[in-house]
Parts: sequence; structure tokens; C-alpha cells
Amino acid sequence: MYNIEKIKWKCRRGTKELDLLLGKFFDQFFMDSDNKKKEAFVRLIDMQDPEIYDLLIGKKKAQNSDIESVIKLIRDI
Repeated sequence: MYNIEKIKWKCRRGTKELDLLLGKFFDQFFMDSDNKKKEAFVRLIDMQDPEIYDLLIGKKKAQNSDIESVIKLIRDI
């Protein structure tokens, strides 16, 4: 089971861009996502801000295909 409040708190990153993107994904998709996507999102928000930012802008590609699919969903929001 996921600690929803902890995950929601971890979406607040301190940069407006990341706050908006991660928060929007959480609000719109997290609860209805399958466990694979939930786990990938949790792994994504456990990363450091510069790494998340590089993944979201396409500077780097995630080595995990599940995380990459979540990143694609976030970009498409």
C-alpha cells in the first residue's frame, strides 16, 4: 500500500516547474494508475531534482521503461 500523503508531499520539489508537473500527474492520474505506474512514479519522485528535470525535458532517458512511460505521461499533460 502507498502512503498517499507522503507521495503527495514528495511532489512538492521547490521549483515551480517540477511542482506543477509532478503535482498535476499526481492529482489527475496517480490514484487511477495501475501498480506498475504507481511504483514507477514513486521511484521517479525519489530521484534528485536535477535528474527529474533532465528526464522531463528529454536531456536524459530513464533506464527503466516503466519510469520512461510515466515521464511520457507527465510530458503529455
